[in-house]
Amino acid sequence: MTSAFKYIYTIVTAFAFTAQLTGVAGADPLAELVKNGEIIPAHMTNGAPPTGPGDTAWGEAGFTDIQLYPQVSAKPASVPEKSEIKIKAIYNAGELAIYAQWSDDQPSLKHGIGKFPDSFAIEFPFSFGAGKRMPYIGMGDPGQPVAVILWKAGDKVETLEAVGFGSLTPMPIDGVKAKGVWRDGVWRVTVTLKLTGRD
Repeated sequence: MTSAFKYIYTIVTAFAFTAQLTGVAGADPLAELVKNGEIIPAHMTNGAPPTGPGDTAWGEAGFTDIQLYPQVSAKPASVPEKSEIKIKAIYNAGELAIYAQWSDDQPSLKHGIGKFPDSFAIEFPFSFGAGKRMPYIGMGDPGQPVAVILWKAGDKVETLEAVGFGSLTPMPIDGVKAKGVWRDGVWRVTVTLKLTGRD
């Protein structure tokens, strides 16, 4: 079950690594992060990327365990606790697929006032490479805006732009697909998007 603060907690902590994921193909600006084990390696395939959590193609990629931390930007702030999410990624010349897996005793599926469904969000910088800094982890900043893909239980997907915490605005992103499956106390969610070739 995911309460309101857990909903925010999941979104905010997801940003730390997915923004870095986009630079895997051009590793120079991220060499130190690779060395320190702070990014997620994406597995390259010549075939089509996986289309859902049950796709056998995911067996080609290994998991990276990511330690999460509580959000402190919005009330009620989370009580510190140890939590983690498992991530893997596969890409080809045109698409990137991301797989997320985390434990949850009871799924939260309802949308409404004061009710927040289980959610997973990933963030990508509009521009990143040699000589460019990483965006602020909390939804980017005015100097480094970010694109956000938000999946909600029930397979609702939103694509957004942000320039800082609380600045989310809708932004169309073509080719985004997401699917989530909860089974035996575990969420398994996949997000697939097109690679545009932008720096």
